[in-house]
Amino acid sequence: MERSAEHDVRQRLLDIYQRDGKVTERDLLRISAITGVDYFTVSKTLEEIIVQRTDGSASRE
Repeated sequence: MERSAEHDVRQRLLDIYQRDGKVTERDLLRISAITGVDYFTVSKTLEEIIVQRTDGSASRE
């Protein structure tokens, strides 16, 4: 995945996650269509974000 596309996907996912507290499958499909990045990669990026957030919150407790 190209670096700017990766950044775009990650930023869009973070925006939705922070605003809504969750990201739906529909959101993933929409981001994939808008950015041209395949659905699998978008989904994996979301998993990475969730793991990072979970690890970060666990270390603050």
